[in-house]
Amino acid sequence: MAKSEIPQYRRKYPRRTFYKSVGVLFAGSYRACETTEIGEGGLAFQYPAELAVGSPIVVSFQLPGGSFFSVQSLVRNSDVKIFDKKNRVFTIGCSFENVNVHFKRELRNFVAQR
Repeated sequence: MAKSEIPQYRRKYPRRTFYKSVGVLFAGSYRACETTEIGEGGLAFQYPAELAVGSPIVVSFQLPGGSFFSVQSLVRNSDVKIFDKKNRVFTIGCSFENVNVHFKRELRNFVAQR
């Protein structure tokens, strides 16, 4: 197969680098975490434990110069990053669920500002 024929993976929504604090509510426990990227469909953040794919969570964050949002989400992936035998962190990807038009519009505008 020629290099030009290799199928390219494309995300449904574009993402933007986003290094900010986000609050994560999981199983009745709230924790402040650092995000790595955000898009209209969801975000990725660092978490000290693995979260099962499909787990419901609530993420809370404020867009720079924008509104504060608290959004029901689902865990879509969980990848471990090991720094040494004692320290490991997981990159959690989540998708936003049941978001309103105002949220989508503001998030789309933020991502488009790249």
